[in-house]
Amino acid sequence: MNMSDTKLALRYALVFTLASFLWVCLEYAVGLHTTHKELHPSLSSIFAIPAIAIYAFALHAKRTSMGGTFTFWDGFMFGLLVTGIVAVLSPGVQYVFHTFVNPHFFADFQAYSIASGKLEPDAAAAYFCLQNYLYEGISGALMMGTVTAAIVALILSRKG
Repeated sequence: MNMSDTKLALRYALVFTLASFLWVCLEYAVGLHTTHKELHPSLSSIFAIPAIAIYAFALHAKRTSMGGTFTFWDGFMFGLLVTGIVAVLSPGVQYVFHTFVNPHFFADFQAYSIASGKLEPDAAAAYFCLQNYLYEGISGALMMGTVTAAIVALILSRKG
């Protein structure tokens, strides 16, 4: 990877990071963190659509920068670069959202999961906390980013 690849990957990683921040803000604004908590698990997964689209745009831009062709490996490695940057930026999104936008998120979801019988108090406290969300944000970015990069690279790869 050269400097232009790194700049391109950084650009799309920043787009992805901004999109994920705006997504959790939208979830909060429409009540998925307050009045409609029961819908949160299923509706938050819809973010996969814009996430995959951002990866597709990123790998398409990489392919274009290579004259319209790249191998699966070229695309996959570029996708991994985007993924790595997203994983590094992910804790910042979690911290800013849970500190400044919705500081009651963890307490509210702990109470909801206990009241609805989904989790015992200790399990709720362990799951709904900043430390766990930071870990899940990084590991989720790495896992899903790697899978998405592989699939998108496979679809977009073209030999010259």
